[in-house]
Amino acid sequence: MKREGVVTDLERQPVRVRRRRLGFGEDFRRFFLRGLATLLPTLITLWLLVWVWDFLWENLGRHIIWGIRGIWPRLAAAGLLSKAQDDDIALFWNYDYLRTRLIGVGLAVILVYVVGV
Repeated sequence: MKREGVVTDLERQPVRVRRRRLGFGEDFRRFFLRGLATLLPTLITLWLLVWVWDFLWENLGRHIIWGIRGIWPRLAAAGLLSKAQDDDIALFWNYDYLRTRLIGVGLAVILVYVVGV
């Protein structure tokens, strides 16, 4: 006879459920989705930064550098800047150099900021 409110030893023991062993396909899908969820925010951020860099260089930075290359000889002729040969200016402000791109994108960021203010 069972008494009301009394818990027996058999009822206190946790029930152990045997988990079904997952196959390779299920494991692969689960771990792939976990890895994708972990890497996707970083990859999207890097893609967005590269896109912004390319946008600023192609639409503003390249034209700012073009303007510097065009104005430099005129300012040098007026005595406001040091005199340099046109070849030296073109070589220093070469579009393929990372230095030139950094300056162009940096000046583009400053220009966008100033326009925003």
